[in-house]
Amino acid sequence: MNHYGACFDIDVCATNHRSCSSLTESSLNTMSSSFTTTSITISTTTSVTTSTTSSTTTITTTIYPKLNSNAIISSIKGGINITKLEMKQTGDRGAIHECPQGYRLSSNNTCEDLDECATGEAQCGPLQLCTNLLGGYTCSCPLGLRLVGDHQCEDIDECSLGDALACTQHADCVNTMGSYQCHCHKGFKSAPINDKVCVDVDECLEAQAGTLCEQRCNNVWGTYHCACHRGYRLNADNRTCSDVDECTEHKHKRLCIGRCVNEPGSYRCSCPPGYRLADDKISCVDIDECETGEAPCTGDVMSDGVSNVCLNTRGGYRCHRITCPPGYHLENKYHCYITQTYCPPADWECSHKPSSYSYNFFTFVSNLFIPDSKVELFTMRGPSWHNARLIFQLRVVRVDAPPSVAEPADISAFSLVQSGNQAVVSLVRPLIGPQSIELELSMELHSGEQFGGIAVAKLFIYVSEYEF
Repeated sequence: MNHYGACFDIDVCATNHRSCSSLTESSLNTMSSSFTTTSITISTTTSVTTSTTSSTTTITTTIYPKLNSNAIISSIKGGINITKLEMKQTGDRGAIHECPQGYRLSSNNTCEDLDECATGEAQCGPLQLCTNLLGGYTCSCPLGLRLVGDHQCEDIDECSLGDALACTQHADCVNTMGSYQCHCHKGFKSAPINDKVCVDVDECLEAQAGTLCEQRCNNVWGTYHCACHRGYRLNADNRTCSDVDECTEHKHKRLCIGRCVNEPGSYRCSCPPGYRLADDKISCVDIDECETGEAPCTGDVMSDGVSNVCLNTRGGYRCHRITCPPGYHLENKYHCYITQTYCPPADWECSHKPSSYSYNFFTFVSNLFIPDSKVELFTMRGPSWHNARLIFQLRVVRVDAPPSVAEPADISAFSLVQSGNQAVVSLVRPLIGPQSIELELSMELHSGEQFGGIAVAKLFIYVSEYEF
């Protein structure tokens, strides 16, 4: 009562005569009395003050949120930020201010969120993750685990999910706790930024040169293949290479006209002595030693009835000396004519001497192709008198051939065909060289029944050792 005789309220809160708890309650002065406020957190521990005395009864209740057993992340509670107190009347004992579920009373008489995860009040399973929310919390299973039963997590076997996984067809799926691994097959490796994807291993690039393959390494998907340079062949070990002998294996293709010389990884053509390699590097061209002066012949000169002839042959040359028989003289380098033109009537031997000798030279390659069954070599003509009668005869004088020639030339290799006043000598079958043949073709002239004379043509044939 004041000095005017009126009554006034005593602020028991200000005089520190209140009996409120310092942590969860606050004192609120009212007219003629005082009462306390209590913070009630249903999710953890609920404190209820039944009187203004300091005696307090605490009831503890454990609350589990209802969870979907098929869900990986459980349902979420809370989510609203509440800071304003709610007043609740308690009959004639006054009123209390309380905070909603998941909040607690702060020192400035506002409601603040209660972090159940930090305080240990959250009721999550041993493998679950606790996530604090405004006014509550949530329990969830980590990635790769799923919820089973109540607050229990078990591993998800991602490998059993089949095609939904990211492992490529070149990897084996291996399940791990909470995840899985992709073990790449041989020839593949994990991608640098994604270990669930397998990429090809470039063995040729990663290996030291020459360790995998002797010559060439070709990377292919998941492995590699060895290859060889041109002119080489891969061996049975699929790593090393061997030289291909093109000259032997492709002999039927006739890679070279002359000689084929095998070289490592290739081949080259060469020519025997007496030839030079043509610009195409395949063919051989005969060298005319008589023209170049390489032949040691005296030269095409005539002196004292002797003619020195340099004869170029395929792959070589022949130095031939023409010497006229006694009683003959040389004319035009290749002809010998009888000097005595008159014979006594009774001198049969003198009259039957050849009036002339001609020297003729032929060269051709070994195994010469014979078109139309013959190759004409030489034609000899006589006079075309009205009553002239000509008799031609061909004989083999000499054949020189080494033992390597299985079939030397004989008279059957040639033919003689007379037509009118002339006769033609032809080659009718190929000759294998090297060999040289000397033939003699004679022509007898008769005028009616009277003998008119004889002319002889000597044919010298040189067959080369080579077919080119």
